[in-house]
Amino acid sequence: MCTNEDLKTSLHRGSITECPGGRSLFEDFKPANNLALPRPSIKAGILSHGKSKRISTYRLVQSFTAAIFLTLVYLSISPTSTSLPKHDLLGRPYCERSLTFVLSDCCDFSFQMIGLVNAMIYAEDTGRSFFLADKNWNYGRWGSFFKKLAKPSCIRPETSDLYVQFPNTPLGPDELRETEAKFKTASHVVMNRWSWYLLDEHIETVYHEKKHSSGIPAYAKIFKAQERVLHNIWHVNKEVQNLVHRECEVGELPYARSRATKDNFYIALQIQRVNHIGKYVAAAERVLQRIPQIKNEITVFVNAHTNTSHARRRLMKRRPDWKVVVSFEDDFQFRLDDTAPDSKGLMAYDLESRVDFGMAFVTDIVLMAEADHLVCSFGTPVCRLVTLLKGLRKVKSTTSIDKQWFSTLYPLNGYNEVYNPHKARWKKQPHRPTNGDGKKGRRKGGRKGGRKYGKSRAS
Repeated sequence: MCTNEDLKTSLHRGSITECPGGRSLFEDFKPANNLALPRPSIKAGILSHGKSKRISTYRLVQSFTAAIFLTLVYLSISPTSTSLPKHDLLGRPYCERSLTFVLSDCCDFSFQMIGLVNAMIYAEDTGRSFFLADKNWNYGRWGSFFKKLAKPSCIRPETSDLYVQFPNTPLGPDELRETEAKFKTASHVVMNRWSWYLLDEHIETVYHEKKHSSGIPAYAKIFKAQERVLHNIWHVNKEVQNLVHRECEVGELPYARSRATKDNFYIALQIQRVNHIGKYVAAAERVLQRIPQIKNEITVFVNAHTNTSHARRRLMKRRPDWKVVVSFEDDFQFRLDDTAPDSKGLMAYDLESRVDFGMAFVTDIVLMAEADHLVCSFGTPVCRLVTLLKGLRKVKSTTSIDKQWFSTLYPLNGYNEVYNPHKARWKKQPHRPTNGDGKKGRRKGGRKGGRKYGKSRAS
């Protein structure tokens, strides 16, 4: 029989199954009826009682669940398990941060060009690689008019930031505030026809409808950045250059000249609305009055948003002494696309017709940018685009007829001006009612409250 000393000696040696004499520790502890005890094991020790069995099973399941949870957390934050592959099958690296600008069928040419410039500025400021998608452009492809853009050294990933465009419809006050708040927190460039933004922490949001002087530094910064980016991408191809030279020969317009003289001076009018053609004529006359050496023939190049031929007829009727040259986009024969009967706008025409229309438009943009003076409506993307191109050619002379730009456009770089039609002599005074005897009625009250015109004295 093992004594206590023997047990101490066995424990000291690291063995608890045998006595020093070689006998088993359980040999002297045989129960009655010669029942053999089970071999000691961990399972037998843990599951020896029903209550302890239930508690131990619960703890085992709890530990197993916790292990699964920790494994999932580790996999979710592990950079090697969930991150996108850094290289494609050919070994080319993917871009870590990128922005894709999508040329679509939502807007006109100049509108999307301004958006493209803003998107490239944003990608540059935020360190993103820039990609251009022109598959569904309503003017064909980028290579139809310009030279190809320099591609980044990395490959565009499947998921990248996309350029966001507003719908081509006016937004109400509530929708505008909601959309502004939504996109102020997003890393996108946002623009629409009435409000355009360059979302960046260093450039404040600017509305061109507002006339606050606080927006002038932001405008100047945006214009300077736009001129720099546009200088890098505006490279027309040989086909567009041939069209430009052809238009110059037909209309006897000077192109790529070193300086303006009385023999080659010409003004470009970008007419947004033909029924307001008087504003453009008055602004052009005001420009010519400041140039005394221009006394002979005046050449005027006209680009109208709606009907160029109608604008030419009205302009020649007002000033028959001017030599009027119009855009030759009417010379193209546009063909409808029979395979897309439900398409609207330019997408209703075939690809060749859309490219021809884009060719004519780009040619007009170049000719207006080469003019010695430009009269346009700066609230339109066409005028803003041409003004940026004129700045690149150091021909910085633009007159805007928009009253919204009276206090914001003029201070920009000191070369633009605003023509105020409300102070011009040609503008007719508003009609005032009479008393029936030919005399004008007396005005009562101010602008706020009260009747605008009083009753006649006879009454």
